[in-house]
Amino acid sequence: MTIIARSRAFATVMAALVLTIGACAPASGPAPAATGPTPAGSGSVQPKWGGTLVVGVYTDPKFLNSNYDFDGQAYYQNMNLFSKLVNQDYQTGKIHPDLATKWDISADGLTYTFHLREGVKWHDGKPFTSADVKWTYDDLIKEGIKAQAFRIITSLKSVAAPDAKTVVFTLNETDALFLVGLAGYYGANVLPKHLYEGTDVRKNPYNLKPIGTGPFKVVELVTGSHLIMEANPEYYGLGPYLDKLIFKVVPNLATMVSTLETGEVGYSAPSPPFGDVARLRSLPGMKVDEAPSQIVQWTAFNLDDPKYKDLRVRQAITHAVDPKAISTQVFSGLVTPSTATYISTVPWAYNPNAKQPAYDPAKAEKLLDEAGFKRGPDGVRFKTRYAAWISSLAGGPEMGQVIKQQLGKVGIEVNLEVGEFALFNEKIIKKRDFEMTASGGPHGPDPSEFANFVGTGGTRNVMGYSNARVDELFKMGRKTLNEEERKKIYFEIQEIIAKDLPRTNLVEYTYMRPYRSEFHDFWWQKVATDLKIGQDMYNLTWSEKGSDTHPRKKK
Repeated sequence: MTIIARSRAFATVMAALVLTIGACAPASGPAPAATGPTPAGSGSVQPKWGGTLVVGVYTDPKFLNSNYDFDGQAYYQNMNLFSKLVNQDYQTGKIHPDLATKWDISADGLTYTFHLREGVKWHDGKPFTSADVKWTYDDLIKEGIKAQAFRIITSLKSVAAPDAKTVVFTLNETDALFLVGLAGYYGANVLPKHLYEGTDVRKNPYNLKPIGTGPFKVVELVTGSHLIMEANPEYYGLGPYLDKLIFKVVPNLATMVSTLETGEVGYSAPSPPFGDVARLRSLPGMKVDEAPSQIVQWTAFNLDDPKYKDLRVRQAITHAVDPKAISTQVFSGLVTPSTATYISTVPWAYNPNAKQPAYDPAKAEKLLDEAGFKRGPDGVRFKTRYAAWISSLAGGPEMGQVIKQQLGKVGIEVNLEVGEFALFNEKIIKKRDFEMTASGGPHGPDPSEFANFVGTGGTRNVMGYSNARVDELFKMGRKTLNEEERKKIYFEIQEIIAKDLPRTNLVEYTYMRPYRSEFHDFWWQKVATDLKIGQDMYNLTWSEKGSDTHPRKKK
């Protein structure tokens, strides 16, 4: 399915939800899943049971409970440990049952009643009930916008649990994206009340050895080395087919590629150097899938820094940076250079006219002169620090090198600081210890995700940017039920960002996903969409080294 088709499919889902609420008639979510799991498998090939997949990652997560604080590394692992009330598949963004098998929406759109799955157990054997859901969301309401997972469901007013298998959410206002917020990548995982109630949730030891309801459970975490998970034999969903899922820390990309080639790693979460893709595809036992995304990689300005408070300086730097050169030099032309303030892979909400300043070094020089930053005797106008990050998104340090060269041509001397992404939250978000920095992150499948990056207090708004009109428009976008009206709202947001320019978009990212060919049915592939599996979940994945007679094989 193409990017455009995926995004249109999601828009269709949202339109259906909006029409249901707008018609002021009771709405129901999907019917309960059929009894017993449906086998996975690619085409006519049935999956085998058993075996181990080693996933190469750059670094450790600081914690595995991401409900309260952001850690970009945590999501790669915790999707396999915890469950959500509802989930969405990677390709279409459609909402599917998870811990809730069905749900009803009141005629006024203010009450959501979730009916929970029978027989679910926590990894420690305790029964999962509505009390766990109520505690999870009550605590997020108490934390408010300090909690990462609450910032995308701020319409939630209260939670009731009338019985062990029913949860009722009441909203403050109509929210067309409430289900999206529950199911989304940054949405809340349901936590075990019996292990969290009455504790300091941020210091709870179970943040590093979670007890969840997901397809795998933690066996061992060795910081700087690995995280070992084993199959949860009582998982209520499909699989898991693998016996073990291991996340191995390989901080060097060249070493990561080498371990893939030798088979020490079965799949690399970080994309390989884009220049290596053709060679890797030619090797026996190796595959590399292209997986388009709704991710844009960007450079941000610390708006607390006096020089970056001047719009002319931000415009000049954007004029001095050439996204086409970055695409060619860093990504072998396999990614799309950015021209506007949002991302074209969410086409219905993309405003191509909300353009950021185009590459024009002469104009950059003129603006810097006007801003009072004349070239000194050494040709330097000013010096700046640029923080680039080694992460699962390829090219961070390399883009930093290109930007350093390009800014040097207009008289800006860049001190490039390269760090592990595990430090991003502490250094950039909490301490704001940067002048310019770079990152990425999903801006779809719905444009409301853009609020994480440019809304006041947004999880990824590292710039410290705040615009009252932008915040008002994001609120309107959540309340507005008509897609055409929503489109106008998001178009205006992009136009304001183009004018204020708190950051510069560089490229629209495409994942290169290299893996050993003995493994099948990953979460980004069509089978996961067909079987309603969420992003970064490995319960469908299986190995040819598995067995047809494994004792865990489900009937």
